Amino acid sequence: MIKLSHSSVVVYQFCPYAYYLSRKLFLKPFIPMRWALVTGVAFHNLINKMYDTEDFSYQFLRRGWKPCFMDAMEKEASAFQSTAGWEEQLQAGYVLIATFYKFAKENGYLVKPLATEWVFEVAYKGFKIKGIIDLIIKTPDGKVHILDFKTGWGKISDDKLAVHPQLTLYHWGVLQGMGIKADKVGLFFPRQKAVRLSTRCEDDHIQLLDEYTKVAESITKEDFHPETGQCAQCEYSGLCPHFVKKS
Repeated sequence: MIKLSHSSVVVYQFCPYAYYLSRKLFLKPFIPMRWALVTGVAFHNLINKMYDTEDFSYQFLRRGWKPCFMDAMEKEASAFQSTAGWEEQLQAGYVLIATFYKFAKENGYLVKPLATEWVFEVAYKGFKIKGIIDLIIKTPDGKVHILDFKTGWGKISDDKLAVHPQLTLYHWGVLQGMGIKADKVGLFFPRQKAVRLSTRCEDDHIQLLDEYTKVAESITKEDFHPETGQCAQCEYSGLCPHFVKKS
């Protein structure tokens, strides 16, 4: 049975052949180390451990950062050409967790969560939809928030936040798996000391599920045509026979 996640749908909509290379052949692109990926994985793992143990001390984060970073680097290194410069990235991570801790403490996020790294998998029209949610938390005023951590410096407009498909998926997943209609969904930007929140409704779910159904139907038909207009931005260009180099 086909299983779709937010990331797999994004890849398919970007280029069906890239989906084929990554999700069917399980190939990894050999490119320079993306430290943002390593830092993101390490940060997510560390924060998950913090919420699991309910040790909300800064010392816990300081002690745990290096083991989490080294583990993430080892696991991701096979897809990259070099790990040069890791010491600098390790040290930069201490700044990240310090920034996160201060903001999270001041804004009431260092409390026992409803769930952390919560996994859902829901059958829908002959395929499955899955996801992993970073944090589901009840605020002091009793509101349920679904949060996804973003450790980069990227920004998002209010308009894009309101239709962000990953957040829509998570809102639907919590409703299906927990029976909870979350009050807010949002993105937690620890570097920027910001949490951006939005709402979702049934119409948003319907639109998202229609998109997922179309992707599932195309994959079932083994429609993996290349979108050659995307080649310049594709990580799989070095592995793809359809790669078109733009002059």
